[in-house]
Amino acid sequence: KTDGMGEKTYVREVLRRFARQAFRGQEPNDEYLEKLVQRFNANRDKGQTLRGALIDPLSIILSSPSFLYMIEPSGNENSQR
Repeated sequence: KTDGMGEKTYVREVLRRFARQAFRGQEPNDEYLEKLVQRFNANRDKGQTLRGALIDPLSIILSSPSFLYMIEPSGNENSQR
């Protein structure tokens, strides 16, 4: 259900929110999101339902290194001594 917004806008927002949660609060960049939306659009062009077309991009997010690994910021070497 898109709640009155266009499907592309809705899908982009769903993917952005899902990725942000999966990436522990870090916002996904626009290029990454656009590739996910393109994957969704390709699935829709093949006749998949909205829900079915979202499975592939969501799976990509869940297989991303940003989800699979905890990436910690590197500290200053001097402060660790």
